[in-house]
Amino acid sequence: MSSVQLVPQRLFNIYEMHLKSRTSNGLHSGLLLDKGYPASSTGVNTDKEAKARFIKSICGIKASELYTKEFNQWLRLTSKKSNSGKHTNNFEQLPLTLSNRLLIGLNGGGALETGCMINHHNGMPYIPGSSIKGAVRNFASRNLKDHESVWVQFFGNKPEDDLEDPFAGLITFHDAWWIPNSAPSENAGNFSNFPFIQDIVTTHHAEYYSKEGKSLATDFDDPIPNSLISVHGSFLFVIGGNENYLGVVKQMLEKTLKENGIGAKSTAGYGYFDEADESITKQFSILLSDTENTNTTPHSSELIREVSEIKLSKIPDIFGRNRNKTKNEKGKDYRSLCLLVCKHFGDEIANWATESGNKAKAYKELKEFLE
Repeated sequence: MSSVQLVPQRLFNIYEMHLKSRTSNGLHSGLLLDKGYPASSTGVNTDKEAKARFIKSICGIKASELYTKEFNQWLRLTSKKSNSGKHTNNFEQLPLTLSNRLLIGLNGGGALETGCMINHHNGMPYIPGSSIKGAVRNFASRNLKDHESVWVQFFGNKPEDDLEDPFAGLITFHDAWWIPNSAPSENAGNFSNFPFIQDIVTTHHAEYYSKEGKSLATDFDDPIPNSLISVHGSFLFVIGGNENYLGVVKQMLEKTLKENGIGAKSTAGYGYFDEADESITKQFSILLSDTENTNTTPHSSELIREVSEIKLSKIPDIFGRNRNKTKNEKGKDYRSLCLLVCKHFGDEIANWATESGNKAKAYKELKEFLE
C-alpha cells in the first residue's frame, strides 16, 4: 500500500522522534497539527488509524511553565488593580469552566482536514475575540430586539453594512486564554495541565452528505468514525472599554456562554460553560495578591496551585500533627507555603488561638505569618 510523504525529509526524522518520545516538553501543538503529519496512506482504514494515533500524540502535549508565566502576566495586566491598588485599566475578567468539551477551529486543519484554534506563539488553545464578540452579538440580536439601539453601541456596525467609516463599538472582546492546570483529571477532584483531548465524531451517512442529499441515507450505510481534537478545562474571558458598559456586557457574555455555547456542535452539547471551579478563583486571588505586594518575590505557579487546592479542614494536619513532615517535603519553599496559606485562610487560623490539639499547634506554627 503506497503513501504520500507530507513532510520534507530533513524534518521527517525530527517529527518522528518527537512524536514517538515519551515526553512532550517543548513541543508546539499548533506546529505539529499544521505541518507535522508525516505521511498519508492511500488506504482509507490505515489512514484513519494513523490520523487517530497522530492526534493522540498531540493530546499528550501539556502546557509549559513558560505558558503559565505568560498567562499569569495576562491575568495581572487585565486585573482592575495595579501594584499601587488604584483602578488603572478598564477590564472585566470572567473565568468559566467547560461543562463538556469545546470544538473550535475545525476548518483549519491542513492535511488532517480537522483543526483546533491554537495560538501561534505558545501552542495552547484559545477562543478568538472576534468569535466571542459574534456569539454575544447574536445572543443580543435574539434576546434584546427591543433594545437594539442600546446594545449596538457595544458591538458597532455590522460587517455587511459596508460603511466608509464603520464604528467598531465601545467594548473590546479579547481572546480567551486557556487556564493552566484546569483540565479534568482521572483522579476525581484533581486537575491536569493537558488542554487537548482526543474526540470522535461518527458520520453515519457519508455519501448522503458528500453528495448534498442526492444520494439516499439508509440504515445500510457504514458509520465512519473520525478523530478530532477537542479542548477541556477552563478559560479566562476578558473584555475592555468604557467602564460604564462593562458590567452589562459581562452579564451578556456570561449568559451567552452558559445558554448558547460557542464553537462547533453546540447542539450536541459542545462549547457550553459553567461557573469556574473554586480552586481557580482561589488561584487567581493568590496571584493578584502577589502582584499588590511589591516587597516580596512572586511565588511559583506550582506552589500557588497547590495552595489553591488546600481545604481549611486539612490545615491542622499539615501544619499541626504533620508539620515536621511538611517542612521536610517543602524545604526552602516551606515559608512561602506558610505565607500563602495565611494570606488565604488568615482570619480562620487567627481564631484558633484559643483552640486545643492540632489547631493550636497549627496556629503556633503559622502565627508569625498572620497579617
